[in-house]
Amino acid sequence: MGRIVLLLLTSFTLVRCGATVSNDPAVLVIGTSKADAMVQSVFEKALESADTITTLTIDLNTDTTLQFQIPEEISALKKLTNLKILGSVIELSSNFSELKNLESLYLWGVIPSDKHEEWAKIGELTQLKSLTITQNPEFRSFPESLKKLTNLEALSIHYNTHDMDWQKALSEIATMKNLVKLGLGPYNEIGDLPEDIAKLSKLEELDLSMTATTSIPDNISELRKLTRLDLRHTSMENIPVQLYQLQSLKFLGLPDKLISGKRDAGSMDSLLNYYQEKFPECEIVVKRQ
Repeated sequence: MGRIVLLLLTSFTLVRCGATVSNDPAVLVIGTSKADAMVQSVFEKALESADTITTLTIDLNTDTTLQFQIPEEISALKKLTNLKILGSVIELSSNFSELKNLESLYLWGVIPSDKHEEWAKIGELTQLKSLTITQNPEFRSFPESLKKLTNLEALSIHYNTHDMDWQKALSEIATMKNLVKLGLGPYNEIGDLPEDIAKLSKLEELDLSMTATTSIPDNISELRKLTRLDLRHTSMENIPVQLYQLQSLKFLGLPDKLISGKRDAGSMDSLLNYYQEKFPECEIVVKRQ
């Protein structure tokens, strides 16, 4: 198995070696399909442009045999606000938490399990507004440290393990009072959405599509700012009448089982008309495009 240690992150145009820069010198993309010396050469340059980079993408997921770690030198990127990492194994540097200006973090691939200290480092990124955790089979419980992310506005957790205790995890997520967007699908075993979800009073978008969600609580009606609710391809057989109180909804994806048996066009039209009357300003959708 190859192993890459990222020693350098600069704004140089290094297309030949797999690193590219957009027209904006503050944006750097590092990507490769091979490891070995050619990739190493990319990261052995000096940190000459560290003070200009605000957006960094490290894309190594085209080679699933790679292992790589984020080096301590990443702390030199003082102006970094957006970080996207795609790869098979990620080890965060000991000073990862020094990225104090980081606002958006996207993690694709295997990162250390929830018991590892790397999660504590993420919990110290107090300016973080957006966090995505995906394709991580080691993510089995919601780390205590993530509750420190009090400024978080968007949280997306999908394509992870089936072993998550979602009742406990959602109770923890409900403490994140500034959440505006919460995406839990696809492919999570949610079960019954707990009543704690109503504590997210600022929530505007809730995506449960393609999850094993079996029910949403009656107090979903307390989410007065909710504009988008996606329940498509869930395990729900009905929705609570309290949902009709959410006249702020602009998009509603209906559960598949709610429309099962409505095979003919007349029955389907009748169902759609019913919900359109309940939500006159809302787009009603019955299946994913």
